[in-house]
Amino acid sequence: MWRLIPALFLLSLFSSASQAEEVLKDEWKGKAFTIEDSRCYVGIAKVFLSVSELKKEDGYLVGDYTLNVPLIKSKSDFGRIKLPVKNTFDELRENGGVLIGKAYSRLVEGKINKIVCEIIPNEDQSIRLAITTDKRTINFVSRYTIIEESPVSDES
Repeated sequence: MWRLIPALFLLSLFSSASQAEEVLKDEWKGKAFTIEDSRCYVGIAKVFLSVSELKKEDGYLVGDYTLNVPLIKSKSDFGRIKLPVKNTFDELRENGGVLIGKAYSRLVEGKINKIVCEIIPNEDQSIRLAITTDKRTINFVSRYTIIEESPVSDES
């Protein structure tokens, strides 16, 4: 709660919501989450999940995903993940949270699956991803890493 007060004070200094959004957008600049590749089983079939860096764009954490099902190639998929995020970067890093969004297939036009991403900030920095298709929910457990670019100095 105490971390929220400075952010609210800062937001109250701006005359419009768009100015406040710009401040929060800058707070995410150069920061992202990376997720280690993971796998699970659906019946006897292994399912592999790869996710690119998740970066904030227009109020969403956005990245690309690939689902690979070697036993049944027709079930493999790839596309774009969009997770709405209202938290600051520091809030997610320190407290974690649950983000509920969508996975947009690029393989099958119009196919959209629900995705739930639970960020668990402990010493292992674990993450749970649940992708719900029209037939089942596939649960992955992995680890994440935080990427923070260091500020570039203008001094020569």
